[in-house]
Amino acid sequence: MEKIFLYSTIILLSGSVFAQRYTELQIDQMIEDIDQMVGKEPDKVLPASFKCYNYSKEINYKKGMANSLLLTGKGLLSLEQYDTALEYAAKSEAIASRQHYSEIMCEACRMEAECYRLLGVEYQVYKMLQKAMRFTLDIRDQNKQYHEKGVVFSDMAHYYERMEKQDSALVYYENSDNMLSRMKTGPVKNVDRSLVASGMAMLCMEKQQYDLAEMYLKKAEALGESTDGTEVKMKIFRNKAKLEAAKGNSEIAIAYYGKTLLLAKQLKKKELQMLIYHRLSMLYEKTGEEEKAVQCFLEGHKISNHLEKNKTTAREIPVKMVVKNTEQQFKKSRMGTVTGLCIVIFFILFLVGRIFWYCKKMKDEQLAMKRTEQELKRKETFLKQVQNIDEITIEKVVQLGVENDPQFLPQFAIIQMPFYERLLELKPSLKEEELKIGAMRKLGFSTKEIAIITDVSVRSVEARIYRIRKKIKEFFSEEEQHWFEMI
Repeated sequence: MEKIFLYSTIILLSGSVFAQRYTELQIDQMIEDIDQMVGKEPDKVLPASFKCYNYSKEINYKKGMANSLLLTGKGLLSLEQYDTALEYAAKSEAIASRQHYSEIMCEACRMEAECYRLLGVEYQVYKMLQKAMRFTLDIRDQNKQYHEKGVVFSDMAHYYERMEKQDSALVYYENSDNMLSRMKTGPVKNVDRSLVASGMAMLCMEKQQYDLAEMYLKKAEALGESTDGTEVKMKIFRNKAKLEAAKGNSEIAIAYYGKTLLLAKQLKKKELQMLIYHRLSMLYEKTGEEEKAVQCFLEGHKISNHLEKNKTTAREIPVKMVVKNTEQQFKKSRMGTVTGLCIVIFFILFLVGRIFWYCKKMKDEQLAMKRTEQELKRKETFLKQVQNIDEITIEKVVQLGVENDPQFLPQFAIIQMPFYERLLELKPSLKEEELKIGAMRKLGFSTKEIAIITDVSVRSVEARIYRIRKKIKEFFSEEEQHWFEMI
């Protein structure tokens, strides 16, 4: 009997050790499978990565935990949940740093940089990329080191490209291609080199070197042919569309944007779909196809609303997955109460909204009567200030704009009275912030500079500019930087 017990114990212990090793191998395989989902089936990434993290945590497999958190961040990025993705990337870096997993730390820093970029915090992007580059020096596998250095150089090129430092961006693209070319031949190498070639083509387009841009795009296509990289093809099609649009070939550009849109839908990249619909809307306007232009604009607007609605829900996904069973039981027991409470809150909000609307409607007539008087007073004020026009210069007004000084708009109106009056004539209901953005664009400020000065995101500034254009019903092309000069 004692021998049977002893043999049973030995078998169980041996089995548990083997099970742990097998589980680690299984987790590694699961991580590879999930990584493939990021580009093909992004909707499945989050639940799979949470499951993988739980398996890793049960056996205290730190590498699996760090990689799972990294994959969770990638999944959240695909859902445009940049702030939550940033948290998971930081958690992955923290676990990897304690275990000295240099490759994972490098990838985590790159993801953090991407999150900061999408959140509009550019000064943090450069810091994180420098940190990632330092981690590449500790990667022992030379082939992986070449790869990580190559992709970090590519990210640095993107950073300088956004900073409008094309020469520096070109240098980093060349460094990236140099590192990637040293890798062993394989699909990863071709995909990354194809993306770098596409980036160099974009730089050439910005410099209006269209022949050179076309050469780089052909190189990107040749490298991408040996892979099934949907993202590579999508970027090539998008750059081809931009190249044809820059050349004035609107119909060809529309065709390439159509191909890009299909791939973006396949990858479920909602934000990119929205941008493509915006480009298509403007191209259809240029070709005179008003109905299609309106349809594309409405599709882009619908996607934009969808992203905003899902933003809060997506942030709750990690918590819901961690406490899934408890949450389900709680919902079953409290469903009736929550439903009734929601109905009451909705009814109260509806009544408050109706009361507010009614009060606002009663004030509209009084406000309408005051508008004419306010406009006359504004003109009188400007006429008085015109007497001191010799003391006001363009340089001073530009400096006031850079400092976001409250005196910027009044003094701009003095030196640009015809433009200012014309803008108010086209649409008297323009808000002060919209007038300020119009003034800055008239003086040559870029969208990024306006975003920095007014302390909002670039996307918010672009949205305001588009609303101004929509209000005054003025057409301007994608490439036109000084579109206010048409007024």
